[in-house]
Amino acid sequence: MTPEKQDLLAQKIVKYFFFSFSFLIFVLFTIGGYGIEEHYAQVRTWSPVTAKVHSISMEEEHRSKGTTYCINSQIIYDYNGASYTSTPRSLFSCHPIKVYAQKTLNQNPPGTPVQVLVNPKDPIQSHGPLRFDYIKLPPLVTLGIFLGIIVLATGFFYFSHQRKLPNVMK
Repeated sequence: MTPEKQDLLAQKIVKYFFFSFSFLIFVLFTIGGYGIEEHYAQVRTWSPVTAKVHSISMEEEHRSKGTTYCINSQIIYDYNGASYTSTPRSLFSCHPIKVYAQKTLNQNPPGTPVQVLVNPKDPIQSHGPLRFDYIKLPPLVTLGIFLGIIVLATGFFYFSHQRKLPNVMK
């Protein structure tokens, strides 16, 4: 095989790998995002309720990439004439910086009213407000599409404007 053909073959392999990798990123984020979207679609049908923070605390979670500070809370609310105490999912989040977690803790002392969504089929289940309602697609799908477009556009621009370098291996 001539050196020119070897160069062309190497360029084709790099292009194939680059575009295959970007497509794989797109597919993985999209599939992962649809699982999250299914959960959000179900939670969006739950009933909004104003609850009160019953207890709130901060917990340190030591992970391989550092410490994360998570807010744990219990809330009290009335739903269909009955009182419930629940530990809602996603009401307060985890923070990698202790100051932000402490700020969340200080802003939500016991007795603070909070909006939650309650599962009408099982009112003990509650979920904090959905932070991605303004996006019709869930965050991972949006990220996958964004990364896929950026990687493909970058690859297209790079490979379409690439100059053929002279073969120095003779």
